[in-house]
Amino acid sequence: MEELKSRLPNAQFVDGSELIWKLRMVKLPSEIECMRKVCQITSEALDQGLQEIHEGMTEKEISRKISSLMLAAGAEAPGFIIICSGPGNYERISARATDRRIVRGDFVWLDVGANYQGYWSDFCRAGVVGGPTAEERRLQAIVHEVTMAACQKIAPGVPVAEVARECARQMEAHGFPMSFDCGRAGHGIGLMSTEPPSVADYDATILEPGMIITVEPGIVNELGCFDIEENVLVTEDGFEILSGASRDLYTIATV
Repeated sequence: MEELKSRLPNAQFVDGSELIWKLRMVKLPSEIECMRKVCQITSEALDQGLQEIHEGMTEKEISRKISSLMLAAGAEAPGFIIICSGPGNYERISARATDRRIVRGDFVWLDVGANYQGYWSDFCRAGVVGGPTAEERRLQAIVHEVTMAACQKIAPGVPVAEVARECARQMEAHGFPMSFDCGRAGHGIGLMSTEPPSVADYDATILEPGMIITVEPGIVNELGCFDIEENVLVTEDGFEILSGASRDLYTIATV
């Protein structure tokens, strides 16, 4: 940059990053189609993967399995996979794959993103080795209900902060404090897996058609990481969920 400035002594240099981010928030129709495709790829990989993994596999083996399925489905890069399993390991930020083998009763949570033509997906699904308990199903259902209630707030002209506030209201109505990872309940997505805006009370962004955000309220306790992240497109009259695969807890096979 300094060399460029020296070559253009009469030019005025200004920071255009804010403008660039604003432009990137609203996707063109061609970009939206890329986002649809990458979400489809990820949905297929998660659905197939959670049905094929089994007791005794390591987290690293599961990660490689999901990565290979995303590539087979059309991803152009293996993307990222955050995984946590087993009591005491339910972290949501930096839970990278380990050599730990999953055993009966383990809650296995996956936060996955694929890449297609430069565009990213980012959503979460989970299962329990041997099948979920009634309490695990109840908590998953609560998070699904809260997530959908927040999505119902998504429409042109709505402050993105209102989506975050609805997450908090709904969680509190169910008797749980809102767990805001990084101080937010979601984020923008596109050419990066995490972009502006933040789905947070402090973000002043007004939603517009063509924006794509994630919505991810969650409950983290000793039973597992209950977080059903969705990738959501703002449409002309509301919203469309791009992420797929079952929101119910999968039953992971035992051996």
